[in-house]
Amino acid sequence: MPQKTHKNSISNFIQIASSNNKIKSLNELNSTDEFQYDDLKEYIYNQLSEESVNYNNYKIGDIVFVQKYKYKNGSPGNNHMFLIVDSKEHKKSLTYFGMLISSKIEKISFKSNKYIKKDNQNNLKKNSIIKTDAIYKIFTKNILLKVGNIDKTKVDIYKNHLINNN
Repeated sequence: MPQKTHKNSISNFIQIASSNNKIKSLNELNSTDEFQYDDLKEYIYNQLSEESVNYNNYKIGDIVFVQKYKYKNGSPGNNHMFLIVDSKEHKKSLTYFGMLISSKIEKISFKSNKYIKKDNQNNLKKNSIIKTDAIYKIFTKNILLKVGNIDKTKVDIYKNHLINNN
């Protein structure tokens, strides 16, 4: 059966995701999904060049590094990548919505996980997966830096996958 794709669905993405209970807080993140890099300190140092900008205005398709969050069991989590898939302004502040990026490539077998190859645009250090089973609320204060980005057409594919695979 062909996958249904509706422009209207993309424009109402947050509303559809919310009605299907697909929006989670960072407190609900599972600790087994934590992004793993062999030498995370070196990775962050390499990202903090003159080209890396720490700012508060991220766009759909940006890959951001979230330094601190809490897992759903209450324990602290650190150092994770998210793909910004949408944003919403509320009371003069922005809330971002992101899909988790994991370097645990062996989880590609899960239906909701989509492969993303490292390249010069996304600046990932490892081939990874995008987890399209949920989106997470991310506040600007939790974002350490922008790492890279991917094309909006790919973001639309990931969003459609979440919408069409409840």
